[in-house]
Amino acid sequence: RLVLYEPIVTAMLSAADPEDLALRKWDADIVVHLEGRIAAGDPEPGVARFVEAWNEIAWGRIPPPARARMVAGAPELARLVRATSDFPLDRAMLAALPAPIAVLQGAVSPPVTRRMSERLAAALHGAALHILDGCGHMGPVLQAETVAAAVEALLTPAQT
Repeated sequence: RLVLYEPIVTAMLSAADPEDLALRKWDADIVVHLEGRIAAGDPEPGVARFVEAWNEIAWGRIPPPARARMVAGAPELARLVRATSDFPLDRAMLAALPAPIAVLQGAVSPPVTRRMSERLAAALHGAALHILDGCGHMGPVLQAETVAAAVEALLTPAQT
């Protein structure tokens, strides 16, 4: 069994769909801002915008040591985000995956994550999409008990 929590698979967004194009632009603008702030030698505003756009927590609410680690890791964050955004995907490979697959999606996550999760679940043979109320993109961290309970329910065989 495989359980995915809001996998970032931007290749699931269609270049022919105006809503998908708008969502890709939303993401690209955040990435360009992050890269620009890094290039300018002042990465914190770029990291703050990225964190607040993608997550359900204000930058100022994150403990200072964690913010400092994120700012220090800004170049790697930008590299990984760019790699994820530009990654091509073989859809036939997705359809061929044999494991039962569940895609978990936070109800309060950015719209782009919902679109990717819906499209990915549809592309995966026999996959099911599960929406977790009250969770956002950082659900595994900020609502760990809710996400863990959902994963446990999905991985525990049903009692008859």
